[in-house]
Amino acid sequence: MADFELLFKRQGYVTEKASLNSLIRRYLPWEEADKLIPVIGADNKIYPKV
Repeated sequence: MADFELLFKRQGYVTEKASLNSLIRRYLPWEEADKLIPVIGADNKIYPKV
C-alpha cells in the first residue's frame, strides 16, 4: 500500500488536499473501498485486517 501511495504522490494525484483514502472513496464502489480502507469496529478490531 505504501508503494501505491508513493506512486500516486509522484504522479500528482495525492496532495495535501486529496488523500489516498478520499480518492479511493470517490472512484471505487463502496464495496471495494471498504476492502481497502481500514476501519475500527465497535469491538476495537481493525477491519479489514492489515
